[in-house]
Amino acid sequence: MTYPPRRRDLPARRRETTRRPVDVAVPAVLVAVAILPMWPAYATARFAIAVLLAVALGAAVGTVGARQRWSSVPMAGATLAGLVLASGVAAPRLALLGLIPTPATVGATAIGVVTSWKQALTVAAPLGDVEPLLTVPVMVGLIGALLATSFALRFRQAGWALVPPAAALVIAILFGTVEPLLPIPLGLVGAGVGLAWAMWRAGRVDQRRPLALAVMALAFAVGGLTGAWWGPTEHRVVLREVVEPPLDIRAYPSPLAAFRAYLKDHRDDVLFRVDNLPPGVPIRLAA
Repeated sequence: MTYPPRRRDLPARRRETTRRPVDVAVPAVLVAVAILPMWPAYATARFAIAVLLAVALGAAVGTVGARQRWSSVPMAGATLAGLVLASGVAAPRLALLGLIPTPATVGATAIGVVTSWKQALTVAAPLGDVEPLLTVPVMVGLIGALLATSFALRFRQAGWALVPPAAALVIAILFGTVEPLLPIPLGLVGAGVGLAWAMWRAGRVDQRRPLALAVMALAFAVGGLTGAWWGPTEHRVVLREVVEPPLDIRAYPSPLAAFRAYLKDHRDDVLFRVDNLPPGVPIRLAA
């Protein structure tokens, strides 16, 4: 015989029902916001689409894995499946309708998992949507959201779920450009939201004291605006300023480009002399 839940257990169950969606949404949003400093390096709407879809897929995999209590092997398989689905936005020019994955997008993304990290630093910004360069934000969004939601749902302490967004913010800044996109305000706002969520999750936020909550929110908002206005403006060091790009032979003029000038401007000039050759024998200057 099944007995109805006791009255004193109902508030705990209501908190558990309310906490689940928040525990998924907050870490995922924090990861998406943390990747924003990478925007100046791409400067294309495809970047926003790729990040949002990758974060959504990562959060979905993390949520299902936590509810089903998957081990590392099923989680790795689900992550690989999520990366296959995200390959359509990682290589949009090879995707069907610019979004649906194809074998070409899967192959380009698989190569980009290994090679895109260096290419994203050696190719001149803006990178645009050239494959496989969008693999970098896709990987950061997918793995970051997956870990953040998994930690939030599996661990009792909410602080572990704030580590992936912090790591994503560091990666986004390092892979960005010397022209920052509000890294200090984004960091302060993200820290404020994460701290408020962690306190709420631990039961230390009293919703019956709205004035205290408003003061805390106002403090972080003022901090973010202050960082945006008086933040550092000097030249900052990013990875693309440190990594040496590979030698591009196309950047240097070819000797063949000047061959026409020999016939046009120096037809009657003596350019050089050769001894011990019969008259009329042609000489190859370049090949």
